[in-house]
Amino acid sequence: MKNINFIESIDKDKASKKVAEQFIEIVNKVDNPVFCLPTGNSPVLTYNHIIDDYKKNKTSWKNVRTYNLDEYAGIRVEHPKSFRSFMLDSLFNHIDIDKSNTFFPNPIGDLDKNSLEYENQIKNEKQFDLTLLGIGIDGHIAYNEPGSKINSKTRWVHLHNSTIDLINKDFKDESFVPHFGITMGVETIIKNSNKIILIAFGESKRNALEILKKGKLDKNITATALLKHKNVEIWTDLKL
Repeated sequence: MKNINFIESIDKDKASKKVAEQFIEIVNKVDNPVFCLPTGNSPVLTYNHIIDDYKKNKTSWKNVRTYNLDEYAGIRVEHPKSFRSFMLDSLFNHIDIDKSNTFFPNPIGDLDKNSLEYENQIKNEKQFDLTLLGIGIDGHIAYNEPGSKINSKTRWVHLHNSTIDLINKDFKDESFVPHFGITMGVETIIKNSNKIILIAFGESKRNALEILKKGKLDKNITATALLKHKNVEIWTDLKL
């Protein structure tokens, strides 16, 4: 477990601010930084603190490039529930990042071809200076559902029923409800990240984190693959 630093029992707003400060430090010190970013509830407070810093300190993100972990398959980028729309609303529209430098897997058309293109684009990029992850209640990271292989690459996946049930709540008034996703693979994330921060708040994440803290790989808890990475921080408001 030397490669994973658990930072436990910290208020989620304070934790999110500490995580935001790491992004801001990199933006201020590194030429042309590259980040890997998630969507979902977990990173929203972190994004809010980044926006606050931009408003107060004018930290410029003009030279930053970002790669998002995943996207619903078959959804148009302009759809209000797409992950691109989420990132625009939650972060990109509120800072000075060049939106042409914000990248997502292409969820429309030939998903095998699109997955390979995104994988190759990431390989040709410099290492992510910092990767931010959330974690599902079943221990998945990005859309690498339980049972995903450690050597998995960017690909399209069939979402598990538990994931679809959560999505249904968000798409309850929509005719389109995604059952597939396109996601960076486990290996893609681990091999291309200099440092990984995983944020996990709330009791629903306890079981997955307790299994991860045992320090043993578990094919049904995808996040245990982070044991293969050399530099991981886990920020949680739980005492494990």
